[in-house]
Amino acid sequence: MLLKTFLMLALPFGAAIAQVSAHPGSLADAWDNARSWAAVNNNLDRSRVLDQRPGGPARSDERISRRIDAIVAKRLSPDGPGAVVGVVKDGKVVFQRGYGHSNIARRTPLTPDMRFDLASVSKQFTAMAVMILAERGRIFLDRPVGDYLQEFSEAVDPRARSIRVVDLLHMVEGLDDYTEMGSGVDYHHMTNEDAAKLMLAKPLLFEPRTRYHYSNTAYNMLGLLVKRASGVGLGEFLRENVFRPLRMSRSVVLDHLGQVIDGRADGYAERNGGFEPARNDTEQLVGDGNLFSTVGDLLLWDRALFDRPPVSAAMLDRAWRSGRLADGSATRYGFGWDISPDGKVVSHEGGWTGTCTYNRLDREKKLGVVVLSNDENFPSDAVGDEIANLWR
Repeated sequence: MLLKTFLMLALPFGAAIAQVSAHPGSLADAWDNARSWAAVNNNLDRSRVLDQRPGGPARSDERISRRIDAIVAKRLSPDGPGAVVGVVKDGKVVFQRGYGHSNIARRTPLTPDMRFDLASVSKQFTAMAVMILAERGRIFLDRPVGDYLQEFSEAVDPRARSIRVVDLLHMVEGLDDYTEMGSGVDYHHMTNEDAAKLMLAKPLLFEPRTRYHYSNTAYNMLGLLVKRASGVGLGEFLRENVFRPLRMSRSVVLDHLGQVIDGRADGYAERNGGFEPARNDTEQLVGDGNLFSTVGDLLLWDRALFDRPPVSAAMLDRAWRSGRLADGSATRYGFGWDISPDGKVVSHEGGWTGTCTYNRLDREKKLGVVVLSNDENFPSDAVGDEIANLWR
């Protein structure tokens, strides 16, 4: 009876009916397929998925849609949290869909308009803010950070005085990671200024530019740099210079105590054989994380990076090139992006309590893939890479 009711409701969605009928078998099998489609909300982009592979004209191809469904479904747990997937190709959004639950107890489906904590995917936006300020002459990337942040000039370790802005962007500065200070630290009330004082009161891990070391501290310091150089917080700077111009109306930085992010997906972690709510907001630390957005907004972002970026093509090209150590070796990290060995693919994963995110751009194919999950252990990067490979 439930299956029959669902199919009646789904009649306007020809693709949904096809998905169920394409998998003949038991009633349980049909119900599983129907339930996966029921998780897609009324805001789903119902335009047919385009297969735009090289060598032939763009054509309607529901096979791509079904293959993406299958890629996501094999990683989801029944009645658990889920994921939202979006794809942009040659400037057009060709896929956008939600799977699983936003709230397990209420059985609320995940939908494309829900906000996710992007975690480290936020870093590409912090880097963009720095690049915008650099092109306006407010920051010089090859200057010492101490020219802008007094904390670096007063650091305990004198080597910190040689750290340049570009070293922070490339994560070759040598600062310890503030997220690894232990359980006794009150991250909830910590500010970027607090983090600067704590980290620069310690010796560097290594001589700047001699090693690559993934560093949340580096991007936390860049968030502070944007504030000092622009006179406004990172959230306000991004809102005025990136989000509004690109019409990313659902994107916001969590940057003050008591701030409420409406429409956010509830986060979960797998524990004790099931899923438990998981959330750990650090409400005043910005730059390395704390940007909330939707799959639709990120597709707008990806499309803009291909067609009309907020900075010059030369600056964006620099962001998408690997950093180099003092000995000339490549780090394979640009300005907030992981760089593939051939430089054709740039991407970044984000992981934090109750969230796992991924944004991938294939520069040659003009293909962007976004995967956002409210399961902190969901393999968003593997799912995104597998989806990207459908456009070979």
